[in-house]
Amino acid sequence: GNQNMSTSLFSTLLLSVCLIATSIGDEQCQFPRKSILIKQAPPRSTSYSRENFAIEESCISASQLQGDEVLLKALYISVDPYLGNVFRQFPPGYSASSLQISQVMATKSANFNVGDIVTVALHDLDRYDAVVTAHSEWSTYFIRSADSLFRLARSGNDIPIEYYLSTMGVTGATAYYGLIDIGKIRKGENVLVSGAAGATGSVVGQIAKNVYGAYVVGTAGSDEKVKWLKDLGFDHA
Repeated sequence: GNQNMSTSLFSTLLLSVCLIATSIGDEQCQFPRKSILIKQAPPRSTSYSRENFAIEESCISASQLQGDEVLLKALYISVDPYLGNVFRQFPPGYSASSLQISQVMATKSANFNVGDIVTVALHDLDRYDAVVTAHSEWSTYFIRSADSLFRLARSGNDIPIEYYLSTMGVTGATAYYGLIDIGKIRKGENVLVSGAAGATGSVVGQIAKNVYGAYVVGTAGSDEKVKWLKDLGFDHA
């Protein structure tokens, strides 16, 4: 029930660059790495294009690991509208970054095994059974300290791992805390959700409707989005 708000440009970049590890011509390179750098962010009123980014090729290997470090492969990278403004704050040549889910390819930590699916933890939210992520660079492979990682509990459920970047991650946590901890919703109340077709708003409306039996009204910016909200179960949009 979470709408993908990514632009086709960013989606193309992730599919063709970040998630595909290709050879860079060095047969001794254990993990050929491609990274996306911010070449020059456009003015605020201008959309991003390929010319705003640069691709950097390098090599990374397990022999570079020190201490309790872990070498990770990017599996899913979250591309969100707010990143447009975030990237404008970075100097030219800075690595693009956002929330992501990765797989352990090599490790010097006793707490993680090769093949583990992890995310970079921002907070410990175990009591809410939520996974919260932090920014990692847009690279096919990268190295992180083990104490910054959170292993996704995959046993016993069939939840797609990419959901931990949305409904089971920051998006779901924001919707949950905003509606329940701050909004103090009670069963049967009327709930108005602004920006309801967005990632968080759509989850808020579904929790209010399906868990609390609320009468839910959502606002959105197009007829297409309004129709989608009604398909989600909003009473009115």
